[in-house]
Amino acid sequence: MSAKGSERSQGAASARGSSRGLRSFPGFQTLELLGTGPIADRYKALQQPLGRTVLIKALSPSILPSSPFAASLEHEARLLAQLEHPNLLKLYDFERNDDSMWLVLEYVEGVNLRDLLRTGDEGRTLEPLEAVSVALEITRALEHAHEHGIVHRNLRPDNILLTPTGGLKLLEFAAASDERIPTAPELMD
Repeated sequence: MSAKGSERSQGAASARGSSRGLRSFPGFQTLELLGTGPIADRYKALQQPLGRTVLIKALSPSILPSSPFAASLEHEARLLAQLEHPNLLKLYDFERNDDSMWLVLEYVEGVNLRDLLRTGDEGRTLEPLEAVSVALEITRALEHAHEHGIVHRNLRPDNILLTPTGGLKLLEFAAASDERIPTAPELMD
């Protein structure tokens, strides 16, 4: 998706790094491990020399890029490359080498909807106007994806990020499909 400069290709093997600790990625200063999953880990990083804070979603160290599980990360990158919408994270780059692969995404501060609603005594409910606003923003993000032939297929509260400024980002397109879905009239035929 982008040309790799010689600086970025040097030391590419270091992207594997230690299991579940801070890993290094060519051209980035890894700042924080944000979360781990069975297929991918998420890191907050500084893109050098741009000085831009980004989210790196990297294949877990235990999974090789040749694994069928790795295909979902590459699939997500291919789908996100088709989309540009204020309610979706921007894809900046996709990197792959012999040892690993990773997406470089827009980094946005926030809390997911699930955590916001269930943090015990600190949890809260959404006011009616807030709930309508969240629903509208989710609908706009999904509509944009559908206009590009992409179906999210994993819509749930922990994949909805609410930002401190009142914005919303729909996350996680790894399970999305770009196969053509028949319309209701077509199903009736």
